[in-house]
Amino acid sequence: MVIIIKGVERDRRRNSLRDIAGQADLRYDDLTLGGAQHLMESIYALRNHERFGRSSGGGLYRMWLQVVKHGCQMAKAVRKERFDLLLDELPQAFCWYSGFCSLLDIKLDDIVWQFFPYVCPTCYKERCVCGTEKDHRPRKRQKDPKLLAKFRRLNAKRRPSTLNDYVKMFGKIYGAHADSVNMQGIFLHFTEELGEVAEEIDQSRRSVRKEGISYALRGELADVFSWIAKLCWKANSYSVGLLKSPASTDQISLAALIRARYGNGCPDCGRRTCTAQCSGWIR
Repeated sequence: MVIIIKGVERDRRRNSLRDIAGQADLRYDDLTLGGAQHLMESIYALRNHERFGRSSGGGLYRMWLQVVKHGCQMAKAVRKERFDLLLDELPQAFCWYSGFCSLLDIKLDDIVWQFFPYVCPTCYKERCVCGTEKDHRPRKRQKDPKLLAKFRRLNAKRRPSTLNDYVKMFGKIYGAHADSVNMQGIFLHFTEELGEVAEEIDQSRRSVRKEGISYALRGELADVFSWIAKLCWKANSYSVGLLKSPASTDQISLAALIRARYGNGCPDCGRRTCTAQCSGWIR
């Protein structure tokens, strides 16, 4: 499948999205969620451990602050309807989010499927009915481990195999909600999840080395990815001509955005493994 990137304005950053991806069509729809995380690790794992090492509770805060920083830049892009900037910031936010999970030895593919086994972890429906008039029954416990394990077994053969398949899955679960909520509303939810992760870091950072990563923190990190996927789903209607697969009009290709920016290594120093000499390492 050919992904075409065009119409993205050149900005002041070295090796901008257009600089990296504008030379040729891209064929990256087979990139898996685990593969995207591994790509980020191959470039930045060493630098992340040097700067933020898991042994320091403050390091977790500082690294998550980078996710918040790029999340805020994405919000600015939405407010100003600068969707070229949104497409530039989205893979950077994913990069820091992925790096944070790697710092805690969390595999993204595992935690996303753990909490979203093709159902909403709140109403346990394949097509979410949370907050709708159809949802009259007493609420079950959210993110119940036993119920989610049951759905993982039932839906094992439907587990997404690629990053874009995950975006499609979230579109099927929450598509009706995304259609009724504007882009600004989705960003409010997204930033809320960023704050909830910060709360969990505050509560668990002292015990993370002794007791491991809490179930609650894993769940919040999975929620963050779910909103990134919902954002990609919603952004499709705002991004005509920016990043669209001719054969698939129902999603923006997060895989292509990631590989366009990081497929050749660090976009600032140009190396496959980012080094201490990289002047743009923290932007």
